[in-house]
Amino acid sequence: MVASAQYADDGGTLLGQMQWEAAAGQTAASLGVSLSFLVYSALLGASLVAFAGILLGLGAWFTLPLASLGGMPLVAASLLSFQACRLNARSLRFTSFFLLLAVLFAVLLSFGLASLLLAPFFGAVLYVSYRDVFLGQAQNSPVLAVASAPLASASAR
Repeated sequence: MVASAQYADDGGTLLGQMQWEAAAGQTAASLGVSLSFLVYSALLGASLVAFAGILLGLGAWFTLPLASLGGMPLVAASLLSFQACRLNARSLRFTSFFLLLAVLFAVLLSFGLASLLLAPFFGAVLYVSYRDVFLGQAQNSPVLAVASAPLASASAR
């Protein structure tokens, strides 16, 4: 009677945990391995998936601007994007990683509505980072017009 009152006060979490451990133990026993091996294997698998996602993100970050603005083939743009991210790793630092995690969390909390507001922002961030890394223009600067170019094209018409 006391145990059932404890489960009711606990909200059933202790009972749920005991059921989960029993089910996980049965699964591990049916596979012929220990439960700790299953947990370590799941953690290793999650780590490998996260690492592969980071590599994929590094390869894809500059691919779109390199292909569309630079006119490169996609495979060459992906390889160059990965190399550029690897060479500029110091500028990425952990702050940008945590900022991206916070933005992802905000998008998930708003059920995707924040992505409507953040899509143009990330497009601008992508272009500015492309311009900084590949064109060497870190700051906005006015475009200098060449005096002879507009006159030559106007007189040719």
